[in-house]
Amino acid sequence: MKKIFLAIAVAVFGLAACNKPGDADTLSANIVLKTTETVVSMPAEFNVKVTSQEGVTVFDKTVAAEGTNVTVNNIISGIYNITVFGATNIGGSTYNFSGSLNAIAITQKDQSIEVELTVSKEAALLFKEIFYVGGSGRFPEGSSQPYRDDNFYEIFNNSNSDAYLDGLCIANVAPTVASEILSWELDGGRKAADYVFCQAIWQFPGTGKDYVLKPGESVVVASVPIDHTKIISGTLDLSSADFEFFVENQNIYADTPTIPNMVLKFGKFGNGADRYLPSVNGPAMILFKPEGNIDNSTFVSPVGKTDQCKEIPVSCVIDGVEAVQKSDMVEFKRLPASIDGGAVYMANSVKYVHPLIGMEMTSWDHTGISFSRKYKNGTDITGGLVDTNNSTEDFVANDTPVIRRGL
Repeated sequence: MKKIFLAIAVAVFGLAACNKPGDADTLSANIVLKTTETVVSMPAEFNVKVTSQEGVTVFDKTVAAEGTNVTVNNIISGIYNITVFGATNIGGSTYNFSGSLNAIAITQKDQSIEVELTVSKEAALLFKEIFYVGGSGRFPEGSSQPYRDDNFYEIFNNSNSDAYLDGLCIANVAPTVASEILSWELDGGRKAADYVFCQAIWQFPGTGKDYVLKPGESVVVASVPIDHTKIISGTLDLSSADFEFFVENQNIYADTPTIPNMVLKFGKFGNGADRYLPSVNGPAMILFKPEGNIDNSTFVSPVGKTDQCKEIPVSCVIDGVEAVQKSDMVEFKRLPASIDGGAVYMANSVKYVHPLIGMEMTSWDHTGISFSRKYKNGTDITGGLVDTNNSTEDFVANDTPVIRRGL
């Protein structure tokens, strides 16, 4: 294992009652970065960020990659998330070095913490904007459930070359909500760490080069591609979506003949109310290109559970976004750091009055907030989108979802 000689001394103060921060004993933790990469040259510097479980950043600094010791003062002893990112350019391609640790206790003197770095080439196709929480807590007349049919996923070509959507897959990863770490047992000596486990998989149609996406262009995939503002105010007009997640053999949502249908490759949608609506409490979503055909007759289940999931090699994943309900649930991430080293989450809960019972309710979902990827050039999308394999850094929350934002 090749070691990058980067040690960061994080001074942690255990604050006793009546003690001022400067009076407390200092604890130090050395963060040592390691990687097995031997071909791509190492970045000259790395950004290191330490964040509390409450989402407060207590250290954020870019440091040189060798022989560096950085002291951070006035941090209370506790549980932290650590993320590391560096990038290097070879032959016009950018390679990202990223690593993360979640729910790490920094409480001991001279504590050593190792962060394993993974290396990935910046992807051509990326999630640009994701709207999974639905309808801003609005209730259709007479309904006890908030509106949520207006979700969509936008995919962007972040490269300088044409990219083809044919055969590309969108999937949500188990478990539905990031509230536990599942265990998996695979046959044939396969390691669970080499896979992500998907609950539902949809594939773009096409035979190879039917659906081209030019550089700087995007496509919108909607569950129900209609003008939702005609049903309930304050939502979205998705009638211009490019693809739809149409579920066959149901009579609640009509097929839109002018919009191509995604192909359901894995997952069960048995009744008329079903459509592709990943968890409003925070889904983990991936884009991937499968190795051959996806066999929907076989599945794997988590240890001790009956959920049916499809294992997808990490090597097939092009992009991934982890969404959790709130900041202290990052420790239950479903995607490995090689796909996404961080997570997006709602900053605050939302209060609303239930239309039927008249009570004030508090919700972490149905907020109407979307998450979109940041622009490399600040406010100008023409420079491309940020892709550091860390959703915490790459995405921003929007009060209002907008399809084809900035285009």
